[in-house]
Amino acid sequence: MIEIKQAYKILRNRWPEVALLLGLDILAQIIVKTMVSGDGEQLAQSNFIFLNSLILLAFAIISSLLRLGFLRTVYLEGEKPQLPITLLKTGKHFLGRMVGLALIYGVFLLLVIHFGRTLIGTGDQRILLAAFNLIFMKFIILLPAFIIVFDCKIAESLKLFKNYRFINAKPIIVLFCIQTVPVLFKGSFLAGHGDAIIAQYILMAVPLAVGQIISLAIAIMAIKFVASDDLVYDADSEQFDTSTEE
Repeated sequence: MIEIKQAYKILRNRWPEVALLLGLDILAQIIVKTMVSGDGEQLAQSNFIFLNSLILLAFAIISSLLRLGFLRTVYLEGEKPQLPITLLKTGKHFLGRMVGLALIYGVFLLLVIHFGRTLIGTGDQRILLAAFNLIFMKFIILLPAFIIVFDCKIAESLKLFKNYRFINAKPIIVLFCIQTVPVLFKGSFLAGHGDAIIAQYILMAVPLAVGQIISLAIAIMAIKFVASDDLVYDADSEQFDTSTEE
């Protein structure tokens, strides 16, 4: 599939930025898993739990800024590498809207969990999360792409759906389904010691890295799908200076 190859080419040529995103995500997940493991029980009883929470919040903000900046510069300049400071400055322009979008998704997710428990009779959050992803797939994939490409508000982005037939984005749908399936089989993080816990970190990091790469590929493909033939970096116009976006 040509779309997947194009996304892979961008990820390959901008590997330092991708590696930074992967590293932050994996490190944040390790902190979270450690806090809820056996060692985490001790942390919860100490004064360091507040500090760890602040660290996780900082990770989340920085990672979101870098990811948003990465995707916006993919739209503007394709596979041209960017400095992390450029990604941070560019991503800051979209952070507020993405936080609002995440809150909206959270409300709908809670509704799916509620109705799943009351109507379907299942409380398995893995199944409900997978169902939520599949039910709202079109919105999860395209709304962020609309905002990043057209720099519009959330309400305005909803009006853009009429211009696109999501069924034409088959490679994106396939990758998204592949990304969703592992949610059903996600295992728990077991506490260990010495070599055992190092092995667990490795076993956790590998699927996280693969999932993040697939997620970035989906986002890149969504941007190219939304932008169609109007990709800025494919035009003959002068290159944009993304560092000026605030």
